[in-house]
Amino acid sequence: MDTAELRGLSPSTLRLLQSAATLEPDFHLLDLVRLMRRPATALIPAIQEALVRGLLVRAGDELRFGSPEVRAALRAAAPATPHEDRAGGWDLLSEQERRIAGLVGRALTNRQVANRIGRSPYTVNYHLRRIFRKLGIVSRVELASLAHRHEQPDGPVTAGPR
Repeated sequence: MDTAELRGLSPSTLRLLQSAATLEPDFHLLDLVRLMRRPATALIPAIQEALVRGLLVRAGDELRFGSPEVRAALRAAAPATPHEDRAGGWDLLSEQERRIAGLVGRALTNRQVANRIGRSPYTVNYHLRRIFRKLGIVSRVELASLAHRHEQPDGPVTAGPR
């Protein structure tokens, strides 16, 4: 990745950009709030830094990367998890866990995921803890990055009714 544009960014701005790279090309602040599980007010300074540097731009009421190349580089440079390096961690997940991971990767809350799969938010939380443990990750941002890498180009992560 050409890091010239990213050099000197605060750690919080770099994390925000890595998270944003897992979303659709045009995204709302609320998408980042849900994905990063942080209040909007905590994300504003990082967004402002990215806007000032031209890494993010406003697109109406949405945000997008100023350069598709930077977004692609951030997506490609996401760190691999230990399990993924050793044992293909994604393959350790059940079909239900993959489906949940894919929905979380689309910035849905536990309640929204629960509604989609017909389970309680507590069940979703249980599955997420198992997913995190199996993949050796600690955040929804890491899960979203993995889910996007494993997403099928012709549809959702796993087939099933929505």
